Amino acid sequence: MKPQAIIKTLIKAISDPSFIRHGRERTIISLDNYDQDMTFILHSGTVAVHRSKDHLLLKFVESPMIVGMNDLFNANEGLFYQVCGEVKYEIRKKMIFWPSLMITISGKRRAIFICMVSNDLWRRIKHQRV
Repeated sequence: MKPQAIIKTLIKAISDPSFIRHGRERTIISLDNYDQDMTFILHSGTVAVHRSKDHLLLKFVESPMIVGMNDLFNANEGLFYQVCGEVKYEIRKKMIFWPSLMITISGKRRAIFICMVSNDLWRRIKHQRV
């Protein structure tokens, strides 16, 4: 079971209402066409995750969900999302969120670190069972 309250707190901290889009049944959402690595934020609804090369259905993802914030690899590469019903979502540049939440750690700006510390999410995540 995913830590929904923690994910909702992170989404609230990094979300910008001007970026929220609405998707209808069977709409395809692809992040392959962007020059930079992107983060997919699912605010409401469900999407099916498919592999791009053969359209294989990998899984269904329900909100709240954030995909693509990892610095090690592009989690959205080779995938596309297909809307099931109606959804609200955002597509944002990876790790480019609010300047007011940014601090510098090891030469990199980290919005998520501030959100995690200020909301005591480290302790809450530590006690979550998956």
